[in-house]
Amino acid sequence: MKMNNAGFIIRIVILLHATPSTGQSICPYPCQCLTSHSQLISSCDHLNLTSVPAGLDTNTQVLNLSSNNMMELKEKMFASYGLYAMRKLVLSNCSLDKVDQQAFLELFSLEDLDLSTNFLKEVPSRSFANIPNLISLNLKKNPIKKIRFLDFVTFPHLK
Repeated sequence: MKMNNAGFIIRIVILLHATPSTGQSICPYPCQCLTSHSQLISSCDHLNLTSVPAGLDTNTQVLNLSSNNMMELKEKMFASYGLYAMRKLVLSNCSLDKVDQQAFLELFSLEDLDLSTNFLKEVPSRSFANIPNLISLNLKKNPIKKIRFLDFVTFPHLK
């Protein structure tokens, strides 16, 4: 079936109108995104990603990046994508062995951080100083050898 130029242009115009300006959220391929209990959830797990995927909706409140190949969380890794609304971040089983002390910079809404099942040898407490509202932190199944009292002294809400 052959499509004429007018039909092609009409389809492009229709696609352009189906962008976030109509209230739809942005979800980069191959992530899966949904809204549940008024929260935008972006699941980008098991995709062999080495970084945060470009094009995530800046209103994302829950971001699941588990079982990827991150290895290192770099400076402003999430803020550089405008993910300031994040309340929960899952980075379990990502082969993480390094967390830059500025990795979570400007994530003032973040309450729940899962760094379990990685290769962290020490508590990256300096990076947590940028998350003032952190309530839940999961560091299970990391080869952490020593935990210092001072690693958590600045987190009055941490459970």
